[in-house]
Amino acid sequence: MKNRIFLFIFLFILTGLFALSYSQYAALKYDLHHPDPKRRIKAAKKIGELRLREAVPDLIEASSDKNELVRKAVLESLIKIGDERAFDTYVKMVNDPSPEIRLRAIDGIVRSYVVDESGFIAGTKKVLKFLNPFDDDYDPLIVPPYVKVRKDALLTIAGRLQDNDLKVRKAAITSLGILRGDYVIDKMIENFDWEKNSNLKIKYMQSFYKIGDKKVCPYLVRYIKFENKAIHDEAIMTCGYLKCVVAVDTLLDIYKSGIKERKKLWGVIPISASDDLKFKCYKALSLIGDKRAEDIFLSRLYDRLGKYRETAAEGLARIADPGTLPKLLERRKRAMSRELQLALDFALFKLGKDAYLSDMVSEIGSFRYSDRVYGYILDFTPEEADKLFPFLNILNSVKARKKLLFALAVVGSKKAIPVVKTWINSPDEEVSSAALYAYRCLKFKYGE
Repeated sequence: MKNRIFLFIFLFILTGLFALSYSQYAALKYDLHHPDPKRRIKAAKKIGELRLREAVPDLIEASSDKNELVRKAVLESLIKIGDERAFDTYVKMVNDPSPEIRLRAIDGIVRSYVVDESGFIAGTKKVLKFLNPFDDDYDPLIVPPYVKVRKDALLTIAGRLQDNDLKVRKAAITSLGILRGDYVIDKMIENFDWEKNSNLKIKYMQSFYKIGDKKVCPYLVRYIKFENKAIHDEAIMTCGYLKCVVAVDTLLDIYKSGIKERKKLWGVIPISASDDLKFKCYKALSLIGDKRAEDIFLSRLYDRLGKYRETAAEGLARIADPGTLPKLLERRKRAMSRELQLALDFALFKLGKDAYLSDMVSEIGSFRYSDRVYGYILDFTPEEADKLFPFLNILNSVKARKKLLFALAVVGSKKAIPVVKTWINSPDEEVSSAALYAYRCLKFKYGE
């Protein structure tokens, strides 16, 4: 009897709340179409605050309001609610007459792909409150490779690459990198030359790297000798990260010529410095790993500067010429610094000496060397990556397992699919999440 009474009371309260909610929604819906724009703005904002999903169709209809402030309030509320039905509205509003609305609409599209239901950026504890193309936290974002971004959204954002508002242009460039906009890469290349703002040219190069299409390499080479230091520095390193073989001759030319960059000490005293530019070219050559630079790397293995020694070993690793094996083995015996030891481990493993893999991978979870080793692993072939499987069991660090799983997501072979799948049921939430990510990436790449 008591249970029936409690059930009746619960249903009565639930019905009352539903009636209240419906009544409130009806009032807001009425105000959303009120002749007074202030009432429409207030209603749109309130709907967003209450996260009223049932009001999404009405907000979508109101997104065509003649009043800019109403459209802005409507868009803000749609983004707050985060309903997938609003996606077409975001795409439409990327072409709104208001620059602020265009910027916010691009944000709505990006959020649709990188923010989960709880409001967090996928895979992190950060909240993406607003697209800020000047915020460093926004730069590392990129959608997973298995996420299919709608082509019409990419085309619409690409249509804003020549927007008359600098912030909108910057958001468009950055967003296309985040969304892996390979579908519009030709349009990006076309506008890359058109863009005169130095900071935006750099943003283009950062987005090119995220997209990963080597089609951009010949265009990047043209900026390696550009007069603006920030631009030519970015072009040099982007050529390296994308492994642009067409850049090798130009990079070697600068490295060997000893071209000096003019700087000012404390902003007053003119000085000459070539090492910064020279090392950037050297580093880019190491990342590309072309045999034309082999002699340079061999000559630097015993350099007095550690960064040159380590980069030499990394370059020789990527070239992987069997003829360099004796010198690398000899250098490994004499290597004192941990950084050089790891770089040589990388080179020796790439030349078939599997015994050096264990020493290298032992640092994948360390505070100091984790990113360095992770970067080396990303240069493994899929067959080489298969040799990482046992370490998922050997290494007990959560950080180490996560790093290995993320690395396998990028360079793993088809054989890695069942291996990473077994870790999806890990009791550790972070490991399980990393395994699921790797599994999805590998399935997308190879199928199952």
